[in-house]
Amino acid sequence: LILRKLLENTEFKNLFIQRFAAHMNSTFSKDSIISMADSLEKIFAGEKMPHLKRWGYRDSLWNVELAGIKSFAQKRAGKMQGFIKSKFGISFTHSLTLKAENNVNPRFKLSGVHLNGNNITGEYFEGIPFTLEALDESGLTFKEWQDDNGTVVSTTKNFTVYSFYSNKTYIAIYDINPKLQNVFINEFMTSNKSVIKD
Repeated sequence: LILRKLLENTEFKNLFIQRFAAHMNSTFSKDSIISMADSLEKIFAGEKMPHLKRWGYRDSLWNVELAGIKSFAQKRAGKMQGFIKSKFGISFTHSLTLKAENNVNPRFKLSGVHLNGNNITGEYFEGIPFTLEALDESGLTFKEWQDDNGTVVSTTKNFTVYSFYSNKTYIAIYDINPKLQNVFINEFMTSNKSVIKD
């Protein structure tokens, strides 16, 4: 009931829809879920045979269940996109790519969801606004956001995209801050009573 009432608020609804998409493109992406399943399989590998023997199952059942998890992960994004489209009367999704210049490994937030890495691409819902934010990077000063034509779309770290009706690319431009480059802290000593030879 609470969620149903909240979704009557347009601002909350838009945030919900694009956060949902951002999580499906990252947290619950096919690659993320399959990687997690493989990791857990390795963790529990030593427990597999005792467990199967204890409950009288064959080894093949383990493999079938694991394959089922991976199959679910591969199909889930498409099914959930279809659900959101149907629920909110949305016709299309479009590709959104986030990049950064100067060979940095950037961190972004899309509608509040953390996204890490350069050249991130995901599917987002047409006509629904979303907010982008470029997070601070060590040794770099954020300058502006550009589109793939080199047009400046914002000079602030965070901005809202209101018109989303085609594939888009946004590039975070950073200036290298020379004052913060090549800063090394050699060592800390709490006492000068001892002498350490180099």
